[in-house]
Amino acid sequence: AIIARMLSDKGIYVSSGTACESESKEPSPALSAMGKSRKDAYSGLRVSFWHSNTLEELSRFADQLERLLKSY
Repeated sequence: AIIARMLSDKGIYVSSGTACESESKEPSPALSAMGKSRKDAYSGLRVSFWHSNTLEELSRFADQLERLLKSY
């Protein structure tokens, strides 16, 4: 959720966890079912794209996510 808020400050909108579990205090059931540890199951980031997204937008997202994760 913290990274999602930090990206939002940059004009990039994503969500933590799945749509129905966003902002939950419990780890992601989907990531847990995939065998992820409890710690990792809290670390899900849901990213959606649309046909109108450009390569420049995707590149900006990737660059901002990398910067935020390095500084987090």
